[in-house]
Amino acid sequence: MVAHLVVVATPEVEKELARTDAKIEPGFQVGVRELAWMAGVLDMKGRIMRVSGQSRKNPIYRLMVETSNIQVAARLAKFTGVKYNVAEARRLDERYRRGCKDHCPDAHQHVTAVMPTIGRWDVSGVGAIIILANLMPYFVADTEKHQGFLDEALKLVPPPDPKRQGWAAVARTINRLHGLGWRIPEELLPAKPK
Repeated sequence: MVAHLVVVATPEVEKELARTDAKIEPGFQVGVRELAWMAGVLDMKGRIMRVSGQSRKNPIYRLMVETSNIQVAARLAKFTGVKYNVAEARRLDERYRRGCKDHCPDAHQHVTAVMPTIGRWDVSGVGAIIILANLMPYFVADTEKHQGFLDEALKLVPPPDPKRQGWAAVARTINRLHGLGWRIPEELLPAKPK
C-alpha cells in the first residue's frame, strides 16, 4: 500500500531538510506520464541492484541508468530531485578495439574506438525503494523480479525511527520525493503518535 503523507521531522532533522542534492523546479510534480516514461527507461536501460558487504547489516538497494542520451539522465534527475553524472567521451586504449568482421571480407581494425559521452543517474537506499514502489504498475519487463526485489527491500528496511543514526538523510529523501509528487510506502513512514 502506498500512502500520500508527509513525514513529520524532529527539530534536529528540520535543519537537515533544508539541504537538497539538486535544484528542484518550483511547482513540478511527477505524474502518471512521468512514471510510465521512467518505468520504460528502467525496463530498457536500467539496473536494479542489491549492494551488500561484510560491514553492512542490511543491503542497500540501488537504481541506475547509464545512457549516451544525456537528456534522459537529466530528465530522470529532474523527476527525482538528484544530480546526474556525465563521463565525457574518450578514446579507448588500443587493447579494447574490436576487429571489423561484419562488413569486410577479412577481419581487421580500421575504426577508432571511442567511448561516447555517458550520463549516469542513480538513486539508492530509501529513495530507490520509493521510486520502485511507484513504478511497479508501469513496468512491462521483469515485473515478478522487480516485485520480489521491492518486497525484500521493504521487509529489510529498518523501521522508521527519528532517533536512529542516519534518519535525517532518510527523512530528507522522503520529503524531497514527496515534494515532487512521489507517493511514500507506509512501511517507510514513522508510526503516528497515539
